Amino acid sequence: RVALHEKNHVTALTLIKPWIKKLKQQNRNLTLIYYLIFQANALHQKKQFSQAKDALCNAINLASPEGFIMPFLQEAMSIKPFLIELLDSLEKNPSTPNSLNYIHSLKNYLKKNKLIKKPTAALLLEPLTRRESDILKRLYSSENNKSLAKQLNISELTLKWHLGNIYGKLGVSNRIGAVKAAQHLNLT
Repeated sequence: RVALHEKNHVTALTLIKPWIKKLKQQNRNLTLIYYLIFQANALHQKKQFSQAKDALCNAINLASPEGFIMPFLQEAMSIKPFLIELLDSLEKNPSTPNSLNYIHSLKNYLKKNKLIKKPTAALLLEPLTRRESDILKRLYSSENNKSLAKQLNISELTLKWHLGNIYGKLGVSNRIGAVKAAQHLNLT
């Protein structure tokens, strides 16, 4: 980040490359998304737009299934117009219907939000209620909705309503995304 901030894209790329390789090997996709965005920023600064586009496409492809939005809001705002242009082109040729939904969501968040600097609970679009926090902590178990609702003494429909609120506040679209976002934001 320091090298990127100081416009030292050569140093940034040198530092980023081994981390990307290591993160791919370790299957640490959320962190990998951040590094791919850092890489895209550095390549964009270096005016290597095609490679920057490739790095962003890789980040989007990793983020889409989990519904991750925050990495782009936190790290890609300096290349926001470039990213929105890329999303426009991906929108015309989505890889799956789900990726089209993700692209729409990401574009909407990018158009509404400003730069976000540090991942904390304060990044939430709206704070979680106590009940939502309790449910979020229980999502780490592999229990299905029916079992989880029973533990919480609520109906399955009420649980789904809470889950929808949690996903919206975390900027994700599913349970796996919520768990990963909660870990990243230190909500557990």
